[in-house]
Amino acid sequence: VCAECVKTLLRLKNDSDVYLDISKNMLNWLVNRQNTDGSWNEVHVNYNKPSSLVTSIVGDAIIDGYVHFKNDELAESAKNAMNFVLTNEVDDGYFQKSTLYRADHLNVDATCGAFLSKYGLVFSDVSCSDAAQRVVRHIFDYQNKDGSFPYTVNDRGHYDKPLEVPCIHYQAVTIYFIIQILDSLNTDLQYYDELNQAISWLDGVLGKDGRFDWSKSGLMFSYYLSGAYAFTIPCFFMIKKRLIHI
Repeated sequence: VCAECVKTLLRLKNDSDVYLDISKNMLNWLVNRQNTDGSWNEVHVNYNKPSSLVTSIVGDAIIDGYVHFKNDELAESAKNAMNFVLTNEVDDGYFQKSTLYRADHLNVDATCGAFLSKYGLVFSDVSCSDAAQRVVRHIFDYQNKDGSFPYTVNDRGHYDKPLEVPCIHYQAVTIYFIIQILDSLNTDLQYYDELNQAISWLDGVLGKDGRFDWSKSGLMFSYYLSGAYAFTIPCFFMIKKRLIHI
């Protein structure tokens, strides 16, 4: 939550002393809570373990902070986070979410890839850019013919069975981070058709009144999330920017 808030503050581009001081304090708070292995923890009720997903989300904010303030401590923090995330690539483009959640969640792969692609762009790290490219190929390899993405793929991981079902919320999340990867890699035209199909599926489950038809979503624990709408809005804007028509 702190990482998402500080990213918002930085993207407002308000250079008043109040905004800058708050942003610096939040970034320092995050750095001081980074684990020695470069990670940050995923925290739930009765669960508090290192996570490549959470590390990617926080690491993304740290990079934004470095770009804004050019602080060497932030650069070092981002580097440590990058190394942790890379060590959690189980297979090409497949990142283990955390100690407990080991299945191949495509939205997790996309989030990790977005962080690595930004790191590769900002710090000229080819290995990170290559890893992000593997993520995009991996995700689109599992895209369904109707444009949707399954929540998890293959039979590996901690679930009894793979959750190969579409999900409105995680469709939006996955598209959101794929677009960030393609922006960093400057390869969006290479995946024009796949992106068009993905966003068209999302548009197809959205009613004229702006509400999603949740019966088309296969994960009940992510029904009715306001985050699904929040992730979808920038996806539509970003897709429109690329002249992809739905």
